[in-house]
This record gives sequence, C-alpha cells and structure tokens, in this order.
Amino acid sequence: MFNIQNTKELHMETSSVCNAACPLCMRETDKNFNKKNAVSLSLNRVKELFSVDFIANLDSMFMCGTYGDPAAAPDTIEIFKYFREINPTIRLSIHSNGGLRSARWWKELGTVLCNEGDWCYFGIDGLTDTNHIHRVNTDFNKIMKNAASFISSGGRAHWEFLVFRHNEHQVEDARQLSEDMGFANFRVKVSRRFNIMIAPSIQPPIGEKYI
Repeated sequence: MFNIQNTKELHMETSSVCNAACPLCMRETDKNFNKKNAVSLSLNRVKELFSVDFIANLDSMFMCGTYGDPAAAPDTIEIFKYFREINPTIRLSIHSNGGLRSARWWKELGTVLCNEGDWCYFGIDGLTDTNHIHRVNTDFNKIMKNAASFISSGGRAHWEFLVFRHNEHQVEDARQLSEDMGFANFRVKVSRRFNIMIAPSIQPPIGEKYI
C-alpha cells in the first residue's frame, strides 16, 4: 500500500510556462492545453503542500516540466534552497532548455546545485545553426552563456542531446564542446517519435538510449 511517508524521491512540476515551442512537447501536441492559463508554483505553496518531516525524509527532489520549463517559475532557486536547508544531504536536480533567465540567475543556481548527486540537465539539441530547429524560440548563444555561468559557480551540468536527422552530424562536435566547457556528462538520445525529424542512421553508443 502506498504511504507518502515512505516516499524517497519527489518530482516537482514547478511551472507550465516555457519560452520554447518544441514540436514534440505536450505544450504543442496537447489540444486541451491552454498556454494562456500557464501557472507556476510558489515557495509559499510548496510549504503548504509538503511538511518539513516529508522533505527531511527524501533522498532526492528534481524539477522536470511536462508542460513547462522549471526555470520559468519565479521561486525555483528559493524552493531548492528551502529543500536543502531542511535536508542538507538531499540530491537536487533540474531539467531545462537553458534559454530562460540571465547568466546571473544561473550562476546563483550553480551555487545551490553543486553537491555530489546534484545536476542540471540542459536539453541542447544541436549547435548554433540547429538547436533552434527543435528547441523553437531558443537562442543557442544565450544557452551557452547561461550554462557556462552555471558551471563556473560550481554547478554540475549534464548535456542531453536529442538527435534528429538535421543535427546527427553534430553529435561529436557537441560532445567536444561539452567537454571544453566543463560539462560533467554528455548523453545522446535518439528520437523515434517524430518521423519527419528522426535520424534513422545513427545508433546510440553504449550507455545511451533511444526515446
């Protein structure tokens, strides 16, 4: 029987707001989703939803948006800090396209997500001439600046590269760039979900996967 007190991992959807318009995203494919009604979760609401004892019992908490980017929520950093204050050993992570916020904001986030087991998963699907093809409305140069700022303050960064036909030739260049910038990991994921864009010729290396 499910017992919330035994919960060790929490996935928190902090926002349904996003700067991008990725064609594979539920924001674009779900006809019932209304972008005008997009909302974000506040720190005060988090305090109402989750008791101190519940947070103290967690092993990890991560933010990954189905309909939005967690970086869009005004209180994202404050929520992470609150969880860490209550539970100093908790593992914290976030998934983002990296195109929101300023370099200063990402620098501050890096000072929070800097413990072993903490991560920021940057979804970057290409380089300057291709990333925006799937990550519609994002600016590659801004993403690189934000990621560099996050890494420079001690943040643990992970580059996730979703491969399509239009960017499959850039995988190794992106992998090298990730190493040069100080990303801790680089992972390739090959999409089979969108037939016009997929890259049928590439196979994921060992440890990497199709989605």
